Amino acid sequence: MNLSGKDASAVNLNLMRFDFKGYNEMEAGNRISNVKWMVWTFMGWLLGVMLIIVLSAPLDNEGAKDLQLYVGIGMGTGVGFAQWMLLKKFSRISINWLFFSLAGMGGTFLLLELSLSETWSYKLPLCVAMGAIVTGLLQFSILKHESKIAFRWILSSFFGWMLAALPVFAIEYTLQLKALVDSNLVLVLVNLLLIFSGGIILGAVTGFTIKRVIV
Repeated sequence: MNLSGKDASAVNLNLMRFDFKGYNEMEAGNRISNVKWMVWTFMGWLLGVMLIIVLSAPLDNEGAKDLQLYVGIGMGTGVGFAQWMLLKKFSRISINWLFFSLAGMGGTFLLLELSLSETWSYKLPLCVAMGAIVTGLLQFSILKHESKIAFRWILSSFFGWMLAALPVFAIEYTLQLKALVDSNLVLVLVNLLLIFSGGIILGAVTGFTIKRVIV
């Protein structure tokens, strides 16, 4: 059967609509899993660690070893970027997710650095806590368009970052094991395990919420 040019165009258009509809239905059924979120958050955590190392070098050279600003900037950028790379595959989450992560962590660290004494021992935990809250609030402004339960992300962000920071804080106490452990390699491996576990914890805690928000 021969079709005229007009009829052929109509058939092709209907086929395109059918394929597009099927593609949307396939994407709708493909939700973010806890494992995917945890893996991508962990990769962002590793990126954040590398950024911290890169950013800390010039500060140390300038004699600003007590500043923690580079921790907020590095982690905010690394984790925010990796999470956004995953989120944009499942939803129309803009790159503001990254910018809010950087602003929430980096901006908060900067303000507290300027306000608190450099020698105050609880400065870093407070920076993490306040940075987590601000980041959660900023990113909530994005997620609230996705779900009515998006407000849960604020608490999820807080507990996720705080629990992820605990193993890192524990590194200070592993230095006391030098008298008991002969090999420095063992201490290095223990410290690396503590650092890397933070990314897994952050992904696991926040993954339960993001899976329910992005549907």
